This record gives sequence, structure tokens and C-alpha cells, in this order.
Amino acid sequence: MTEIQVAEAKVARAERIKRALITVTAVLVLACLLLLVVLLGQVRNTQIEGTPTGKRLVESSDRVLDCTDAGDPTSDPPRPAGDCYVQNQKRTRDVVGDIGATNILAVVCALDVPDGTPTDKALRQVTKCVTDRLAAKS
Repeated sequence: MTEIQVAEAKVARAERIKRALITVTAVLVLACLLLLVVLLGQVRNTQIEGTPTGKRLVESSDRVLDCTDAGDPTSDPPRPAGDCYVQNQKRTRDVVGDIGATNILAVVCALDVPDGTPTDKALRQVTKCVTDRLAAKS
């Protein structure tokens, strides 16, 4: 084999190695791209469907909002108050009314306490009167 033939053989071998490396590199790049597409698809599914923890957080947040949102009738479209909020408003109204009624009852009972009664004894008499009247009412 002459020097030219040896050189040509080396060049041919280098070309084959070069083609093989390009092929391997292309396969690796395609594999990486495929893996990236699969991972992005999984991330997107998680964004759409949510994680179990994320779903629980949203449900919890919705419950809190239901109990704290007074609504906004001026928004477009109008946003009603949450059911829990409305129920708590009614409960608060009833409790405040009961407190007001109890205060009035205490005043009525205090009118029955004779003048000059010591404060601690008067307080016990008014408390007993209010308790007795509330018990008779229910």
C-alpha cells in the first residue's frame, strides 16, 4: 500500500467515524427532545387537572371564601354572598337580638331590686331573675 492509499484509507475511516458520531448525536438529540415533550405534557396535565394537594387547597380556600365573602351586587355580573356568610349573618343577627333582649330583661329585673341593696347582692338578684325568666321562656 502506497502512502496515498494509506492516507485515503485514513480519510475514509475518519469520514465513517464522523458519520457515525453525527448519527449518534442526532439520535441523542431526538431522544432528549422526545423526553422533553413527554415531561412538558405531564406538567401541563398537572396544571390542568391539579395535584391532590392543590385541589384540597382550592376546596379549603373556597370554604373560607364562602364564609367571608359578602358578595358584590354592583359587579358585572353581580356576585352573591356565600351561603355560609349569609347563615353566619343570620346567626349574628339572632345573637345580637338575644343580647339586646337580655339587656332589657336585666333592666326590668333591676327595677325589682330595692334601693340601697349592696351591689353584689343586687347583681345576684338580677342574674337569678334574668336566668329564671329566660328558662321560663324556653
